[in-house]
Amino acid sequence: MRFISSYSNNISAREQLRKQKAPSNSTKRNSLAQVIRRILTALPCNAQSLSPSPYFDQSLFHFDARLISATDQYMLCTEHPIKFISRRKPNALKFKINPGLDRGGGDVPAKRVASFIFHPIYPFAITIQQAYMEPTIVNFHIRR
Repeated sequence: MRFISSYSNNISAREQLRKQKAPSNSTKRNSLAQVIRRILTALPCNAQSLSPSPYFDQSLFHFDARLISATDQYMLCTEHPIKFISRRKPNALKFKINPGLDRGGGDVPAKRVASFIFHPIYPFAITIQQAYMEPTIVNFHIRR
């Protein structure tokens, strides 16, 4: 069973790459440097940075790739939950991870970045959130 979805072994990942490449191919005004920058953002930093978790298998789950990724990198943290939707049963929500903080009404939220670490086998994830001049927040997410 393959857990690491790549462009070579998964049709959903190939479709995502095609959508990323489409704006580069369609506009003639883009310079070569801009096209290269867009393509390079889709590549992982190194071979060791991909998570082998089954939750990133794109043949099983659909998720917003702008909010969470199988590569080990910090992403912008949002206040709404990240939803993992089943591909086998369309529109069936399997689970969600809420990386945001439950704040009171008066706080102005600081811009946060989050890193997600998934266990390779068990339904367990760790979220590490960081913001400027604030303490680091570590959340443990367990699927019920």
